[in-house]
Amino acid sequence: MFGNLAFLSAFLYPSAVFMASIVSLFLFFRGMRRELFEKELIFDFVLLGLFFALISGRVFDFVLRPDFYSWSFKKLFFFNVFGGFDIWGAIIGFLIFGFLFLKRRVHQKIWQILDICMPALALSASIVSLGLYLDHRKIIFLYYFIGYFIIFWALKRLEKIKKHQGFFISFFMVAVSFLNLILFGLRDLSRHLFLGIAYGLVLPLSFLIVFVPLWYVLAKRKPKEDIKSLVAVFVLAILKLRRVLFSLTEANNLAKLIVLSPYFLFKSAYFLVLLLGREIYQSFLDFKSALGIRK
Repeated sequence: MFGNLAFLSAFLYPSAVFMASIVSLFLFFRGMRRELFEKELIFDFVLLGLFFALISGRVFDFVLRPDFYSWSFKKLFFFNVFGGFDIWGAIIGFLIFGFLFLKRRVHQKIWQILDICMPALALSASIVSLGLYLDHRKIIFLYYFIGYFIIFWALKRLEKIKKHQGFFISFFMVAVSFLNLILFGLRDLSRHLFLGIAYGLVLPLSFLIVFVPLWYVLAKRKPKEDIKSLVAVFVLAILKLRRVLFSLTEANNLAKLIVLSPYFLFKSAYFLVLLLGREIYQSFLDFKSALGIRK
């Protein structure tokens, strides 16, 4: 099916990167204008952010694949002939530059602006993954395309619910880390970060270690109250188990629940399918709205 695209292989991946950049710019601009940020700030942040993301993504790939590039700067600079781009490197460059840039310009709204970036970044990563799949015909890139698009869909659906600042960037980084860990076994394990440690394993785990605690801190949770809640749930579970073991009525209720479990399972599955269908339909409407399509 893709044989007719062979003559376009030299331009296929760079075109996907270019399209992803345009989509990022468009979606982020719409989100920032909806929050009434200045146009000058939007263009400065997005254009410079994309520039540093492209540079860092390419440099990461150059450093981590010395066997392919042979430390040749010609291979580093010519995208159309020597393809290669590292999404993790692009994300790291974008986040570092974005944080430093926003800290100087709008210190109080750093997390809010980074949150607005995440849907655009997820959709862009999905487009890049699709370009990689069409270029290399490897099934793992198709899984990445689907995974990133699902993350984009989840972010757009969660936008309907008011969340604390930093929620969406934390959600994005944790979801992307889990996606990469799930697909780790399908990756090319020839890439290493250092000392023989698999690059595809180190970075997702590192981001989880950083962003899970950061998510908790940004949510302004109170550890003492959360620990009390967990202890209370544990105690209630023990008391419930004790009643089942020593009370005939509780034992009968448990037996009825077990007998009727297929019915409850079917009923739950039915409502889950209805809910999922409604969410998918609404997500298509949100996707059209994100692209500026009103009808």
